[in-house]
Amino acid sequence: MKKSFFIYGGAIATALGVMSVNRRWGGFLLLMTLIAWFLHSVFASTGDQQRL
Repeated sequence: MKKSFFIYGGAIATALGVMSVNRRWGGFLLLMTLIAWFLHSVFASTGDQQRL
């Protein structure tokens, strides 16, 4: 849990840093990071159970 929190926190910080240089790529990185975080949380919480 802590490891993934630091990984995603670092990815968000990187995206914000890139956003200060180029807003388009920074926004893209931020969007991809949040989508990956969401999908990771969905698949990690379901385990072997059936999904929808």
